[in-house]
Amino acid sequence: MYYKVSALALFTLAACDIAYEPQTLPLTSRVTEVEQTEFKLNVKPLTREEIALANARQWHRQAIVPNRQAAEGTSLRQEASARAENLPPVTSPPVYRLGVGDELSLEIKKQVVDRDGVPRATSQVLQLPVKEDGTIFSAQIGSIEVRARTLNAVRDLIGRELARSSGRDAQALTELTPPPTGAPPVYRIGAGDVLAITRVLPQVSDDGNVNDVPNTRPLVVASNGSVRPLGAGDVDVGGLTTGEAIEEISAELLRNGLNPDIELSIQANNSKPLRLIGDLPTTIEDRLIPIAEAPVRLVDVVSRLGLQTPPGRDYLIEIRREGERYGVLLKNLLGPERRAPIYLHPDDTIRIQAQESAPDFAVNIVGFNSQSVSVTSVAGNGASVELPVTSQPLELADAINAANIAVDSETDVMARIIRNGQEYRVSVRRSLIDQPSRKVFLQSGDRIVFEPIVFEKQTVMITGAGTAPQLIEIAQIARPTLSDAVFSSRALADAESDLKQVFVLRPDENVANQFDAYYLDLSNPTRLALADDLQLRPNDIIFISDQPVSQFTRVVGRINNALRSGLGLAQSAEAVQTLVQ
Repeated sequence: MYYKVSALALFTLAACDIAYEPQTLPLTSRVTEVEQTEFKLNVKPLTREEIALANARQWHRQAIVPNRQAAEGTSLRQEASARAENLPPVTSPPVYRLGVGDELSLEIKKQVVDRDGVPRATSQVLQLPVKEDGTIFSAQIGSIEVRARTLNAVRDLIGRELARSSGRDAQALTELTPPPTGAPPVYRIGAGDVLAITRVLPQVSDDGNVNDVPNTRPLVVASNGSVRPLGAGDVDVGGLTTGEAIEEISAELLRNGLNPDIELSIQANNSKPLRLIGDLPTTIEDRLIPIAEAPVRLVDVVSRLGLQTPPGRDYLIEIRREGERYGVLLKNLLGPERRAPIYLHPDDTIRIQAQESAPDFAVNIVGFNSQSVSVTSVAGNGASVELPVTSQPLELADAINAANIAVDSETDVMARIIRNGQEYRVSVRRSLIDQPSRKVFLQSGDRIVFEPIVFEKQTVMITGAGTAPQLIEIAQIARPTLSDAVFSSRALADAESDLKQVFVLRPDENVANQFDAYYLDLSNPTRLALADDLQLRPNDIIFISDQPVSQFTRVVGRINNALRSGLGLAQSAEAVQTLVQ
């Protein structure tokens, strides 16, 4: 009976359109005899200690990077290598330097005095473009080279030119020595001087009486330095003081039998007068001031000139004497502070130079047109823009915003900074998320290229009883666990799954062809907490074993299906019962 039933089943299966005919590849026996790679398993019961060690395993990701030498044009690289940085050496904001095409705004403020003596503020604004030769020009400051100079350096140059044009020469004052003070100089007679000589001479009055009457007559010093008193010969007085001249003239009078008692004074200093030059009032016609025998103070001479010093105006008074130069400002000379008198010497030259205060001014850059940074992106929206370089420091974050680059904790974009033939690499994610306080400053002429880092898809495999092998994609930020994987796949819901034998196979990082097999018995529901704590890593394999009778059940089920399709439900059931018996 067993044979008949078997034959009947055989013929029935042969006639059935779902009968299985094995398909094979036309391989030689030698090919099929090649050994497969053998892997060793290191079975570890899943405990809290093993979970802590397993979770400490590094999460490795592979980045897909361009590689021109590879046939497919790309290659895989570890995430740390793909995101390795080479930061630019500049850690402080660069100082802006002017270039051709930039534009400056210069505001000049002055204090002017009206005719009624009231000071009034005026302002003038000039727009100064940087010309092709690198200069700016205006009538007030002339031509100034500004290319490659900072704004502060240009400001100093403009201030110097405004001071020079206003007559204020601070450097000239520093080069002059303060005038000496002390005793007045002793005057010595020279050619051209006019001496006044007073002698007592007898004179007959109208009533016939003879009286001694003082008589004063001028004596002009000849070119050879001599004078000739009345009734006497020539007397050399050149280079003598008045006292010394009195002695010489008295001696000559005595030799001629005349009264030697005389008085002598200098009536006119024509040999060594003071000379006034420079910015003098138009009312001053006589620019030669004779020095009499009395000492002449500088303050007296200046006071007679009537010079005014309203706010914003002063005079530099320079004294030139025997090859030396001395200087003092009029406001200091006339100020309330007591000073020792400054005496003038014969033959001094006094130069008066008007000193207008250097006007207040403000200079700013209003047009940044000479420099830029090029930004190109193969990430984001593929933008390509030019960012102008201004006096405000330009940072990499500005270029990131301009290119609309967005990253999160799972993605990254590398910024290539090409500068002066050198290339630097900066991670956008580190700049925006990991280290937002870090500043990367850009310079004029930089070229920025943003390249996204594409990571290889990461998965774990779940296979075994009750489920077809499937790949589950995982992400580092989510840190999925064993429970996430098995419950999302519903692998444990199948009746064929053996809850006592759940394995997580993880490649050993230190030993080739070896897996750590973490073993978990989930027949006890309390152990689900362990499954919820074990974090998965890329390339993990989750394997769930069959129940002991699962293979027999599947075979019987297939035979039953085949018999039902060929003989009908009742006949196939009877045939199966016969086979079992």
